[in-house]
Amino acid sequence: MPPTPEGDETDVAEGSTDINEGSSPDGSGPGSDPATASSSSSSSADAPLASGRGDGDDDDDDDDDDDDDDEEVPPPVPPPPSSSPACPPANKVERRSLNSRYGNRAGLIQTLSLLLNSGLMLYAHFGPLGEIYSSRDPASSSAGRMMMSDGGAGMCDSEEDVTAWTNGGGSSSRPAMSNYCSREYEGGCFLDAACIERCFVEVYGFSENCSTCFGVLPTCSVNDGCMMACSSDSFGEECTSCNEPCVEELAVCTGLPSGAVCTPQDEEIWTSDDGEAHAKVMGMLRYCATVNGGSCLLNATCVETCVATFFGYSGGCSGCFGESSACGVDNGCTLACVQNNTGPECVSCTSPCVVELATCTGFFNVNSTVDDDTSSSQASNEAVVFENCNEFDLESIETWFGVYGIRFIQSVKDAWNGDAKLLAVIIVMFSGLWPYIKSIMLIILWYLPTTVGTQTATLLWLARLSKYTLIDVFALIVLFVGVQLQLDIGGTEAVTRAEPRLGLIAFFWATVWQYLQIEVVKSMHERTLSTMMAAAGEEGDRLLFSKLWIPAVVLVASVGLFVAGAVTELVYFTSVDSAGVCTRSYNLVSLVLALLSEIGMTSNSVPAQMWALFANYVVLILMFPIVTHLLQIVFIVGRLRSKKLKYLSEGTLIMWLFASIEPLLIGIFAVEYKVRFSVSNLNLPCTI
Repeated sequence: MPPTPEGDETDVAEGSTDINEGSSPDGSGPGSDPATASSSSSSSADAPLASGRGDGDDDDDDDDDDDDDDEEVPPPVPPPPSSSPACPPANKVERRSLNSRYGNRAGLIQTLSLLLNSGLMLYAHFGPLGEIYSSRDPASSSAGRMMMSDGGAGMCDSEEDVTAWTNGGGSSSRPAMSNYCSREYEGGCFLDAACIERCFVEVYGFSENCSTCFGVLPTCSVNDGCMMACSSDSFGEECTSCNEPCVEELAVCTGLPSGAVCTPQDEEIWTSDDGEAHAKVMGMLRYCATVNGGSCLLNATCVETCVATFFGYSGGCSGCFGESSACGVDNGCTLACVQNNTGPECVSCTSPCVVELATCTGFFNVNSTVDDDTSSSQASNEAVVFENCNEFDLESIETWFGVYGIRFIQSVKDAWNGDAKLLAVIIVMFSGLWPYIKSIMLIILWYLPTTVGTQTATLLWLARLSKYTLIDVFALIVLFVGVQLQLDIGGTEAVTRAEPRLGLIAFFWATVWQYLQIEVVKSMHERTLSTMMAAAGEEGDRLLFSKLWIPAVVLVASVGLFVAGAVTELVYFTSVDSAGVCTRSYNLVSLVLALLSEIGMTSNSVPAQMWALFANYVVLILMFPIVTHLLQIVFIVGRLRSKKLKYLSEGTLIMWLFASIEPLLIGIFAVEYKVRFSVSNLNLPCTI
């Protein structure tokens, strides 16, 4: 074969260059240039026509043709078809672990870091998170109940006490008695046991010995956390239900009969008929005495049946009327009442029987010892509530008593047992399991071969959801503010406050540590990905919006919502004591300032940890959102000059992903249950 033309040598040289760039060894790979080869072949084939030679020449021409055939260069062989379809760039489908890219040394450092982080998190989960202190000795918190119990049973066994009890209406009138003494007598005794005792002696006629049982009843109610429910309606169902344990102990202390066997349905029947109680009773008994030809006149059982059948009362309640009828017969009132059952002679004769009926049914109050003004006060169940927040001399408190230690596991149990099972699940998922799940996922992602797309998406979502571990941290910050109480309990000052413990600080920094490690791995991965894309000639990420006004409008709306949320009320706490009701309201800024208030820092044994919580809140709740919005403004303005402010946008994203407004809001939701439980342990009235 003749030597390859110079032009063909150039093609071969170029082909060899293409081979080095990734073509197959035979030159048929992607590096060959089919267009160049086709052009060379065409020039060789057209050469005879260019010289003017035709098909009608002689034998010499045939010989020349043979020579030309011998010298003719064969056309290049076209490259064989590819055995597989074109593949995407290798960086999008290749499965490689992060460890294979960055080496075993980096992997070892990552693994050790995550193990140490998990150890710190375990300490936070099992160690102390905070402590609640009170100026009031917890041993005295149950003083009301102890005094009733220590007094023994039957302290009201004298005839004087039994008469006062039955004449006053018994257990059905007891709430009205207590209400009058606590709110009206001598300007309102509130929780002053001595004052309440005087009220029951002077107004209702009980003995001094018996009145001690009634004197400590309101204190028992406060210790059981009933003051908030009873301040609005002392006769309401919520107050009555809350006070049941104290009322049961009162019954043991006094030894007086409980009475009131009639049902609420019976009481509805009684109240549906207007009129004076004595006249109503006499009217019912007179009617029943005339049925069946007057056979019920002296028959208590017949009267019971009549009251149940014709008036609709229950069997137990109708028995009270039967007993009242028998009482009238026994007292010799039959003749006087047959002549005129509303006359003074009948009324005077049956008065003791009507008192027994009042005690048995609980429908009405027969009380001759209280004047009309006092009776009207008894009927009032509206609380006399004053807006008042106490300001005690905190420096004068010599001793602080630790009343409740806050731990993670105990908080979960409290939420679960306090009918807040959804809250318990949220705390366990985000603050309990999620920190360890993040570490496990990061280790798996480091060593398991996966695609670049999987690695990118996983790291992004780990960064986005990392901050939700802090839900319990923010819940405790709000709790520390919520329990800052200054209460007047029956003239006794009771102040409560809270302090953080090292476990809470460890929990916070373990979360920050984990987030920073995720961001480091994410940054390493993004740099490698950018290098791979640049080598493949691919463009980087493009802007989401091509129009400037779209992100500008979104930014303005975001800034407006943040400012509005920062200045409006975020949470409030209401406490009730003897002096009245105190409502404390907080917004996004005043909430964190309350951490460093006088009550929060008085006698604080760990002021540095309180300052650390303050700084963490300021950075994550206030500074990060503000700086993020400022950087977004710079980014939008910078687009006028450049669309690739890459580092600025990356820094903005990192801060925004860890700005913790959402965990704070969820934490406030959690505080409602934490405050209720904590205050119930302190025996202090408070609600959120």
